[in-house]
Amino acid sequence: MEFLNNLFEFLFSPGQRELTNVPNAHLVFATASAFMGLMVVALDLIIFLLQRKSVLKLTYQGYRTVLVLVLWGIGAGLVGLLGGAFKIFQLTLQASVSVGVAWPVILPRLIKSTQADEDTQLPSTEE
Repeated sequence: MEFLNNLFEFLFSPGQRELTNVPNAHLVFATASAFMGLMVVALDLIIFLLQRKSVLKLTYQGYRTVLVLVLWGIGAGLVGLLGGAFKIFQLTLQASVSVGVAWPVILPRLIKSTQADEDTQLPSTEE
Protein backbone atom coordinates (compact mmCIF):
# COMPACT_ATOMS: atom_id res chain seq x y z
CA MET A 1 0.00 0.00 0.00
CA GLU A 2 2.92 2.31 0.72
CA PHE A 3 4.19 1.71 -2.83
CA LEU A 4 0.87 2.84 -4.34
CA ASN A 5 0.76 5.89 -2.08
CA ASN A 6 4.28 6.85 -3.16
CA LEU A 7 3.39 6.28 -6.81
CA PHE A 8 0.21 8.36 -6.73
CA GLU A 9 1.95 11.10 -4.76
CA PHE A 10 4.78 11.15 -7.31
CA LEU A 11 2.44 11.21 -10.31
CA PHE A 12 -0.34 13.48 -9.14
CA SER A 13 0.88 15.58 -6.22
CA PRO A 14 1.75 19.16 -7.23
CA GLY A 15 4.56 19.35 -4.68
CA GLN A 16 6.65 16.21 -5.18
CA ARG A 17 8.53 16.08 -8.47
CA GLU A 18 11.60 14.09 -7.37
CA LEU A 19 11.93 10.78 -5.57
CA THR A 20 14.11 11.49 -2.56
CA ASN A 21 14.03 9.40 0.59
CA VAL A 22 11.32 7.17 -0.87
CA PRO A 23 11.53 3.42 -0.31
CA ASN A 24 11.57 1.48 -3.59
CA ALA A 25 12.26 4.71 -5.50
CA HIS A 26 13.46 2.81 -8.57
CA LEU A 27 10.27 0.75 -8.75
CA VAL A 28 8.13 3.85 -8.30
CA PHE A 29 10.08 5.56 -11.10
CA ALA A 30 9.79 2.51 -13.38
CA THR A 31 6.04 2.26 -12.78
CA ALA A 32 5.62 5.98 -13.41
CA SER A 33 7.59 5.62 -16.65
CA ALA A 34 5.37 2.73 -17.72
CA PHE A 35 2.26 4.79 -16.92
CA MET A 36 3.57 7.74 -18.93
CA GLY A 37 4.38 5.40 -21.81
CA LEU A 38 0.82 4.07 -21.74
CA MET A 39 -0.52 7.62 -21.78
CA VAL A 40 1.64 8.50 -24.80
CA VAL A 41 0.45 5.48 -26.78
CA ALA A 42 -3.16 6.10 -25.74
CA LEU A 43 -2.88 9.67 -27.04
CA ASP A 44 -1.29 8.38 -30.26
CA LEU A 45 -4.16 5.89 -30.62
CA ILE A 46 -6.72 8.69 -30.24
CA ILE A 47 -4.90 10.73 -32.90
CA PHE A 48 -4.81 7.65 -35.14
CA LEU A 49 -8.55 7.06 -34.71
CA LEU A 50 -9.33 10.69 -35.55
CA GLN A 51 -6.86 11.32 -38.37
CA ARG A 52 -5.82 7.83 -39.54
CA LYS A 53 -2.21 8.79 -38.96
CA SER A 54 0.06 7.74 -36.09
CA VAL A 55 2.54 10.28 -34.77
CA LEU A 56 4.71 7.44 -33.42
CA LYS A 57 4.34 5.53 -36.71
CA LEU A 58 2.70 2.57 -34.98
CA THR A 59 0.15 0.23 -36.51
CA TYR A 60 -3.17 -0.21 -34.74
CA GLN A 61 -5.17 -3.17 -36.04
CA GLY A 62 -7.50 -5.28 -33.92
CA TYR A 63 -5.85 -7.19 -31.10
CA ARG A 64 -2.46 -5.68 -32.04
CA THR A 65 -3.67 -2.42 -30.53
CA VAL A 66 -3.79 -3.97 -27.07
CA LEU A 67 -0.44 -5.62 -27.67
CA VAL A 68 1.14 -2.29 -28.66
CA LEU A 69 -0.29 -0.60 -25.56
CA VAL A 70 0.95 -3.31 -23.21
CA LEU A 71 4.39 -3.72 -24.75
CA TRP A 72 5.03 0.02 -24.92
CA GLY A 73 4.26 0.30 -21.21
CA ILE A 74 6.43 -2.70 -20.34
CA GLY A 75 9.31 -1.33 -22.41
CA ALA A 76 9.11 2.09 -20.80
CA GLY A 77 8.97 0.49 -17.35
CA LEU A 78 12.03 -1.68 -18.01
CA VAL A 79 14.06 1.21 -19.39
CA GLY A 80 12.99 3.33 -16.42
CA LEU A 81 14.04 0.60 -14.01
CA LEU A 82 17.41 0.04 -15.67
CA GLY A 83 18.13 3.73 -16.14
CA GLY A 84 17.16 4.54 -12.57
CA ALA A 85 19.10 1.63 -11.10
CA PHE A 86 22.27 2.53 -13.03
CA LYS A 87 21.78 6.20 -12.11
CA ILE A 88 21.48 7.25 -15.73
CA PHE A 89 18.28 9.18 -15.03
CA GLN A 90 17.44 11.47 -12.17
CA LEU A 91 14.33 10.12 -10.50
CA THR A 92 12.08 13.04 -11.43
CA LEU A 93 8.67 13.27 -13.02
CA GLN A 94 10.11 14.93 -16.11
CA ALA A 95 12.54 12.04 -16.55
CA SER A 96 9.71 9.50 -16.27
CA VAL A 97 7.79 11.36 -18.99
CA SER A 98 10.90 11.41 -21.17
CA VAL A 99 11.45 7.69 -20.68
CA GLY A 100 7.79 6.96 -21.42
CA VAL A 101 8.02 8.83 -24.72
CA ALA A 102 11.53 8.05 -25.91
CA TRP A 103 12.33 4.57 -24.58
CA PRO A 104 12.67 3.02 -28.08
CA VAL A 105 15.56 5.43 -28.68
CA ILE A 106 17.05 5.08 -25.19
CA LEU A 107 17.06 1.26 -24.95
CA PRO A 108 19.51 0.57 -27.82
CA ARG A 109 21.86 3.21 -26.41
CA LEU A 110 21.70 1.62 -22.96
CA ILE A 111 22.51 -1.78 -24.44
CA LYS A 112 25.32 -0.33 -26.53
CA SER A 113 26.84 1.45 -23.54
CA THR A 114 26.80 -1.71 -21.43
CA GLN A 115 28.46 -3.66 -24.24
CA ALA A 116 31.12 -0.95 -24.59
CA ASP A 117 31.77 -1.14 -20.83
CA GLU A 118 32.18 -4.92 -21.05
CA ASP A 119 34.62 -4.55 -23.96
CA THR A 120 36.81 -2.13 -22.01
CA GLN A 121 36.82 -4.39 -18.93
CA LEU A 122 37.96 -7.53 -20.74
CA PRO A 123 41.63 -8.28 -20.13
CA SER A 124 43.79 -8.52 -23.21
CA THR A 125 44.94 -12.03 -24.12
CA GLU A 126 48.02 -10.88 -26.00
CA GLU A 127 51.35 -11.83 -24.50
